[in-house]
Amino acid sequence: MKKIVLFTFIISTVVFPQDDLKEKEKALKASTDITFEANKELADNDFIDAEVNYRRAISKSNENTAAPYNLGNAYYNKESFSEAFGRFKEAGELTSEKPVKHKAFHNMGNVFMKNKEYAKAVEAYKEALRNDPSDEETRYNLALAKELLKKDKENQDK
Repeated sequence: MKKIVLFTFIISTVVFPQDDLKEKEKALKASTDITFEANKELADNDFIDAEVNYRRAISKSNENTAAPYNLGNAYYNKESFSEAFGRFKEAGELTSEKPVKHKAFHNMGNVFMKNKEYAKAVEAYKEALRNDPSDEETRYNLALAKELLKKDKENQDK
């Protein structure tokens, strides 16, 4: 009797991780498909349906960093900067890929610039450059943020 229980336990530990992996792959595929649909809707200027589908994609899989990133871009273009920031932050936290982290932090810096939060923009651009030191646009934005921060401090001291 003990051998059967032990045997069943061994099989269950071997089978379940594979099932979990298949389910995660299936969820990622569904999420990616929904993101693709949302991208098309956004290209057709259908923000409402695109937003709904990006949110659906995000709920399907947390391994799809394109969905929160693209939703962040959509919000940014609608000037909903706090929502955009949250989605860029989510994309940056979900990924270990440097190019995605770079874009997410770069765009968080852009949100901070729009909100005139120059010190935070400086830090976001620095983090973006840690993930892609060769990006000249981020380097330029960092210099601009530093200059605006300096002017802001000078105006406060007057």
